[in-house]
Amino acid sequence: MKGLFIIMILASSVAAKIPFWVSTPPQGYENQYFSGRATGATSADADEAAYLNAVKRVEESHNGMKVVSAYSRINENTHYENDRQTNSTLDLNEDFSTNGVSGKTLYVTQVETYHFESVDGKWYSYALVRVPRTDNVRSAPNAFTLGLRSAVIPGWGQVKKYEKGKGFFYFAGTAGMIATSIVCNSKSADAHEQATLSKTRESIEFYNDRANTQMTISVSTLIGAGALWIGNIVSAVHKSEKVYR
Repeated sequence: MKGLFIIMILASSVAAKIPFWVSTPPQGYENQYFSGRATGATSADADEAAYLNAVKRVEESHNGMKVVSAYSRINENTHYENDRQTNSTLDLNEDFSTNGVSGKTLYVTQVETYHFESVDGKWYSYALVRVPRTDNVRSAPNAFTLGLRSAVIPGWGQVKKYEKGKGFFYFAGTAGMIATSIVCNSKSADAHEQATLSKTRESIEFYNDRANTQMTISVSTLIGAGALWIGNIVSAVHKSEKVYR
């Protein structure tokens, strides 16, 4: 039982330090990202093994295409990506082609390495690499195009910026408010009709109050939908956020 408890502590301590990009790799307009992980007796051994593990995943995803490294060192706390910004920059020894493929060779760039020593004395390392997209290469859409997309369908511009969560929020929020406004407007009309058919003052006042309440909700949600629609356009044309933080 004690051994199981120790294992749980070790597992939780490791999980707490794993970079979030291991489970959710960044997405770029021009590049794809892959992560690797490994352990080693020293930090250098773990880093090298993690990088090789990331390269192996790249090769597997590209049907065994040969991978060539194309980086010299990593500078922290600056920007490196030309289509999106991150927390690292790369000092390349050579110009890096956005097409990235020469024959059957794929150039891989290391983006970030993170390692730590666990309580059991092992070094855990995680490596993030990028490779230029070999197909469906797209340039970042301009602000006008993004705004126009979101004006037509709320959230469309955000999806094109790889901000799918925001896109879903704006689409669902705007559509939900518009639907609520339509339903409440219909209920208000029904209540007015009931008021005209009522015979007593109490019934007339009851249905008129209900009609006014439903109309207030209808107008309020419609205004909210309009405000969210405008916010959606502003968000779409705003400068792209970092791929990861």
